[in-house]
Amino acid sequence: MIDFERIFNDYFVEHWTHGKNVAEGWVNTQCPHCSDKSNHLGFCPATGACMCWKCGGHSTSYSLSVIIGCSPFEAEKILREYSTSEIIQKRMTQKIRARASSIDLPGDKLQDKHKKYLIKRGFDPELIEAKYKIRGTGHIGEWAHRIIIPIYYEERIVSFQSRDITGKADLRYKTLEPEKEIMFHKHLLYNLDNCKKERAMLVEGVFDVWRFGDNVLSSFGTSLTKKQLRLLSDTFTRVFILFDPGREAQQAAKEVALYLNDTGTETELLLLDEGDPAEMKESEAIYLKKNLGL
Repeated sequence: MIDFERIFNDYFVEHWTHGKNVAEGWVNTQCPHCSDKSNHLGFCPATGACMCWKCGGHSTSYSLSVIIGCSPFEAEKILREYSTSEIIQKRMTQKIRARASSIDLPGDKLQDKHKKYLIKRGFDPELIEAKYKIRGTGHIGEWAHRIIIPIYYEERIVSFQSRDITGKADLRYKTLEPEKEIMFHKHLLYNLDNCKKERAMLVEGVFDVWRFGDNVLSSFGTSLTKKQLRLLSDTFTRVFILFDPGREAQQAAKEVALYLNDTGTETELLLLDEGDPAEMKESEAIYLKKNLGL
């Protein structure tokens, strides 16, 4: 048995346990696989099944990965952690997760090692530090040897992501745990506060945003949650999507475009011949933004 209700509570996913479209004992949410405007995607705690009453059955782990914004492998791990056997072992000692009320950013001003890393990747450390309020950490602690990247929403820090600068960490990018975030980062878009036009460009990561600047957003990866998609469609009339040229990234970009076009947001896919947007020369980035009216 899988506690889907608790998963959705912990990851701040809107869900229903009764009412319209909800079968007895099931937990429903909005389906990410079709143009669902309601709550047609159901998860069965007893069997682990996943079924949309509009578009049919789906992989439970893949559906969960899209909804909460993680990889299918991570979703499988979450499903195991929230199975009955794991819950029985942990429930007596585990506190119910609650939203944080403030964010304590690790680190301080960028050190030479952080600046050298950014310069090596073609960025101006002083400019990036001043504009995006990034910080650098020392050599000890959970966030050691990382650049700390605050995530803002309406000019308030609601979470942060970090980037390893050594090339040795298991996780290159590491984000604050959901229970410590004021807002779940996969319900947000990085750099939204600096997007003031009715059109914007969507990229994968924060370094891609830094290459282009204002009116460019990151979805923290190619897998977008329903809330990120709705935020795009509710905020912009036209969206350009520039993901990495790999097959999986391009397939994800097409799925985002299909959803946005279906909601009335005009969407255009952009494709680089090679490399990712963060590797572009500054002059190339400026030229592209100018041509797109950004």
